[in-house]
Amino acid sequence: MDELAVAWTALSHLESQERILQEKLTDVHRSIELQRGRIENIMRSRPSLITTFPTELLLQIFELIVQDESLTNNIHPKLQLTMVSRYWRDVILTCSSFWTRIQLAPEWPLPLLEAHITRSGQCPLDIVILNWNSNSSKTVCKTFRQQLGIVIQHASRWRSLEIQANAGTLYALFALEKVYGMAFPSLTRVSVDRQRRHGAIDHGWGPLFRFLRFESIPGLKGLNLGDLIPSEDLHVSSTLTEFTLSVSYPSRLEAPSFLYNPSLRGLKSLTLQGWTKSWQLVPDSIHLPLLEHFVCEVSNPKQLLHALSAPKLTHFQYQEGDERPSTVFSGLKSKFSNVHHFTLSIADKWSRDPGGAQSLCLAIPAVRSAVLNEGDLEAFFGLWGMSCAADVWEHLESLSVEGSYCDLPNIRNCLVWWLGRRQRLQKGKPKLKIRFDFLDDISTLQDSYGCGSPLSFCAAMREYCDLEYGQACHGSH
Repeated sequence: MDELAVAWTALSHLESQERILQEKLTDVHRSIELQRGRIENIMRSRPSLITTFPTELLLQIFELIVQDESLTNNIHPKLQLTMVSRYWRDVILTCSSFWTRIQLAPEWPLPLLEAHITRSGQCPLDIVILNWNSNSSKTVCKTFRQQLGIVIQHASRWRSLEIQANAGTLYALFALEKVYGMAFPSLTRVSVDRQRRHGAIDHGWGPLFRFLRFESIPGLKGLNLGDLIPSEDLHVSSTLTEFTLSVSYPSRLEAPSFLYNPSLRGLKSLTLQGWTKSWQLVPDSIHLPLLEHFVCEVSNPKQLLHALSAPKLTHFQYQEGDERPSTVFSGLKSKFSNVHHFTLSIADKWSRDPGGAQSLCLAIPAVRSAVLNEGDLEAFFGLWGMSCAADVWEHLESLSVEGSYCDLPNIRNCLVWWLGRRQRLQKGKPKLKIRFDFLDDISTLQDSYGCGSPLSFCAAMREYCDLEYGQACHGSH
């Protein structure tokens, strides 16, 4: 066979292979399309991930979105959420508990309020009055009366009532007058903040205190009053267990007689904040036999702490006032001997008043967990004379250190030294757990902080304690 015939034969063979491969490729393309179709059918037949999310968890996420105004520019974020998917829409529209928070506000049209009432079913309602301020136009007043009239019809379902500081005094008092004499069998929490008006005390809040009487709210458990000091004859339900009072303005009140009210004997949690300079209290005159949690953030805490008798107090949070710590806690030795959890916040006098930390520790000698500021460590763990203030805390198990900067030399000079001393004096005890809330990782600190060697600091600390970093939830406080 000559050369040309060989070439033609080779070409014919290659063309034959090309046809075969093209047929195979066509078959592959056809199979690919069929497989894609099968996959799409399977995917369409299966529920999407957005519909398989647990309903309970989805509702918790929705609640966070609705409560966080920064996540939406719409004042009614529920409407936005219903547009995501049919499943979300069904969950939102059919879940009664998602519609229980009702706002009486100018921004809420009546149809929206009525929709909340209807969709909430028979669930308890949380009523919030806000954003009316001093707007007294006829249209605005009419809107408020209409909104109030709707929710009053369901007074038996009210679970909580919150009157915010921007609600407007006239509107708040009008609402309280309208509900006077009514019964609220399901109402358990009331929170009322009053705007300070020209620095004067407004004595026109009698309707509030009449509303709070046990005849109207027999199941009241939590009460929060902002700049509204109740009178001695206020008799709330004996079911009250949590009470918060804030006083942001000076007053001539010499004796907060409401603290002697028998209605408060069942309190388990008490928070007092603000201006108390004029208060005149007799030692051991405020008897709260069931009190477990006490937050003291007043300007003049000495008389209050000396007057308080709380044998079951276990959690104590203290914010420094105008008085020196040594003055406040002097004479309170072992008075609060059942306090196991202590938090010290916003303090700057302790380093200048060494006796204050000593007096405090003697007043609460059984502390097991403490939260202190980095700048106050020297006052508690530094050597003053022959001892350290924290030596009294023989049962201390954990310490959280808060702050905004790090001064490792200061911590090392007092805390590491005290830990070593504690280990020698209290042999056999487990290591103290210490957390630095203001640091993610000490090993990342640079020398520019003036901290010395972070690694050597860590090594010294871990020899005597279990060391942790970062924010923790102080649930026990």
